[in-house]
Amino acid sequence: MELSRRLDEGTSMFISDRSSQLQQEAAEQATLEADIRRLTEYSELVHRYQASLSDREALERHADAVEERIRAYGIKRVDAEGNVRALEQRCLEFLRAQRRSTSLILYWQVWSDCPSFPPSWSR
Repeated sequence: MELSRRLDEGTSMFISDRSSQLQQEAAEQATLEADIRRLTEYSELVHRYQASLSDREALERHADAVEERIRAYGIKRVDAEGNVRALEQRCLEFLRAQRRSTSLILYWQVWSDCPSFPPSWSR
């Protein structure tokens, strides 16, 4: 009986020690798996952050290009408006010159019908 009791005690201690060891290993494994999941999520976050930085840089370059086109359009519009004003001024000057020229022609035509053509400026 003594042998049987010792064998039962030894078996019980072995099972208890092994159970404690398995529980400790399971807890360590669960901790490691949680760390792996957390680090995997961190890695995914880093990749998404880098992708968003690349997207942001591309959007900023596009925005700069659009702003430059807007500035160029504004400059062209201002230039066009200035050109239109200059053209209007030149047309006005031309019409005024034409009116003076026409007035002189009419003046000379009226006087050319007179018997005393060319007119005498001394009158």
